[in-house]
Amino acid sequence: MLDQVAEIRAAIAAQAARGPREPYMAQVQELVGTYGQEKRCEGWSWRRIAAAVGMSPTTVSRYTHRHGQNEDASMVPVVMSRAEPSLRERPLVLVSPSGFRLEGLMLDEAVRLLDVLR
Repeated sequence: MLDQVAEIRAAIAAQAARGPREPYMAQVQELVGTYGQEKRCEGWSWRRIAAAVGMSPTTVSRYTHRHGQNEDASMVPVVMSRAEPSLRERPLVLVSPSGFRLEGLMLDEAVRLLDVLR
């Protein structure tokens, strides 16, 4: 483990001239991603992994998640299903104050019936 951490820290140090918003080289990202995955499987927190390699927890998390993704998995199949029918398409049940019960009415039928019964 110490060899792996030393390798990561050396790779980070070799990139010391980079700006604060510049990403690390792909090699560093790969090393951190591999190490992060291993340590997360062992139950380590992002903060603990980050402290070990000398990066922020957010950066370690990002590289670990990227490392674990299959590059072909950026697009996934989507299944479209019909949404719940609207109130206008669903049969209604109308119960009058005197106890009459009418089932299977569409909204426009129920509205007309209520107008007539008023």
